[in-house]
Amino acid sequence: MEEKRPIVKIERTVLDNTLDIFNGLVIIFMTAFVLIKYKSIPAQIPTHFGFNGQADDWGDKTMLIFLLIALIVLFVLITVLAHFPQSFNFPVDINESNAELMYKNAVRMLSFLKTELVLTFSYLEWAMIEGASKSTSALSILFLPIVLVAIFGTIGFFVMKMLKFNKEMKKTVDKK
Repeated sequence: MEEKRPIVKIERTVLDNTLDIFNGLVIIFMTAFVLIKYKSIPAQIPTHFGFNGQADDWGDKTMLIFLLIALIVLFVLITVLAHFPQSFNFPVDINESNAELMYKNAVRMLSFLKTELVLTFSYLEWAMIEGASKSTSALSILFLPIVLVAIFGTIGFFVMKMLKFNKEMKKTVDKK
């Protein structure tokens, strides 16, 4: 039988709100950028880039709109998901004594991952538009390594915080 996790309301911090405002502004800017540039770019745009940063597939420019919609949908879904941290998978057991801290940590991780998602999609949109305008690739060869390090580094950092806190809590309980 599955044990029910405690439900704790996690208050948003100034950092969470600042990141969401920043993300919203980036999404608005990218939407405006795409709409302004849309008529002037060719019908075919780069839609896939190889490891070397060069465009290796081209497609219809409507992909720019689909990418924006995907970004907005993912942003909203992650924002909603952050309100239900008790449903997340955690590397430690969640109980009354650690729930609030673990949930706060998980929600903060999602705030950073949302920002990384927004910046990644925005850079891809820009690269696709620049690539179409110049008939060449504008995607940096460092793009994939940077994105992977950022995402896995963020996840690793927050998981390590959870494990460290859990270890410290066990030491405190064992001493009693």
